[in-house]
Amino acid sequence: AVGFQDVGEFTHFLESFLLKLKNHEFEVTSESIDLLLKSNDHLKIMISNLKRDFNAKTPDEALALELQSY
Repeated sequence: AVGFQDVGEFTHFLESFLLKLKNHEFEVTSESIDLLLKSNDHLKIMISNLKRDFNAKTPDEALALELQSY
């Protein structure tokens, strides 16, 4: 994600969420799985947009905040 600030920031939040999950800081629930699936969908969209245009911006502050606050 070097050079792609939106992707880098979003994946940082996702990585933190995954580490919390790995370290059993919260239980796996349908909500946490839904959040993972939404994050995966968002990453697919971000990558697809970047394939078309290296300057594409696809921020999703609400999803990033949801990952942060979980």
